[in-house]
Amino acid sequence: MIRQSSVLLLLLSVLTAGTLSAQLKVPQKEKNSYLRFEINGVPDRIVSKTRTNPNASSGYAGWYGPDKYYVLTVNMKEPLSGNWTDHTFTFTPNRSGKIWLRIGGRWSKDPAERNWLLIDRVLLNGKLLPNGDFQKYREKKTDVYRPNEWILHNRAEYYLDAGENRSPACLVNHDSPITTSFQVRAGEPNTVTIRAKVPPRRLIPKYVAPKKISPKNRFY
Repeated sequence: MIRQSSVLLLLLSVLTAGTLSAQLKVPQKEKNSYLRFEINGVPDRIVSKTRTNPNASSGYAGWYGPDKYYVLTVNMKEPLSGNWTDHTFTFTPNRSGKIWLRIGGRWSKDPAERNWLLIDRVLLNGKLLPNGDFQKYREKKTDVYRPNEWILHNRAEYYLDAGENRSPACLVNHDSPITTSFQVRAGEPNTVTIRAKVPPRRLIPKYVAPKKISPKNRFY
């Protein structure tokens, strides 16, 4: 009996080691949430240039075809944690007009790994964007609320008490962003600061294959 127990324990150890080895082969980045956003100047034909930022990578959106230079994409390099953290990026437009800000998460080839994140507030040049703290809201339908000045796309969600100090916050990912717009002036730098963190597991929705974005909504 003792010998049989020893053999069984040895077998379990081998299987456990194999499982751990398989887990370790999964790239760590695929398990993390990263902040990603777009500075979109397509409607007013605004080209934005970036200030060097060691904490972010940026580039123009080639999938917009001939409009790609009007869309600046920004990926923050550090993964989010369970603590609220400010992420900052500066850009300068070549002309005056309206810019659309699209906030979501990093893209992944596997849609199930396009992880979720919580957004607590958004600043522009040190000041809140209009309703940048999501405090003002409306009741879209019974018990369904939406923050003023913002558009929630696909499965993005608004919570009255999920933010820092139980303030409002928005749940987003790559396929379910939030968008807003603001005015910029030619040649003047603009610094965007977004406070974000990893959402608690209870807020992460069950995976559903993302819908294709209509070309009519691509500016957002």
